[in-house]
Amino acid sequence: MVGTSPGQIEITPDGASVYVTDAGSKRVSVINTAANAVVATVRVGTKPVDISITPDGTSAYVTNAKSNSVSVINTGTNTVKATISIGTNPLYLAITPDGASVYVPDAGSNSVSVINTGTNTVTATTPVGVKPQDCRHLLFNPDVLLLVCFQTGIC
Repeated sequence: MVGTSPGQIEITPDGASVYVTDAGSKRVSVINTAANAVVATVRVGTKPVDISITPDGTSAYVTNAKSNSVSVINTGTNTVKATISIGTNPLYLAITPDGASVYVPDAGSNSVSVINTGTNTVTATTPVGVKPQDCRHLLFNPDVLLLVCFQTGIC
């Protein structure tokens, strides 16, 4: 069982594990796909909403909407290796294809925070439209980043 309020899921690049957020229990459940069983639960911040795993599979980033933070899970040990304070009410996130940055819309702050995955620090906070929420859809080329936010926000 993955908790009382399972939400978003993410599969590791090798397909060995599935990570599931649970807003009701402040946890992320880890499922081993070969055994089809929960093998770990990781305590994160209040109301974990979204999760994304780096392309190399070493870290999972989790938005904690009511803690105004992002938890970073080491997927090798299934422990939190960092908690990053960001703007108000982060709901969703997206990791760049090279795994170097995480973009997090802060719906309550009307901004988008950029996290450097090498240092797990916020490197930029950019003001955007009202209540950006879902920026999981990123389009990249070597020279341009197009960030599309859904809900009432405009990025």
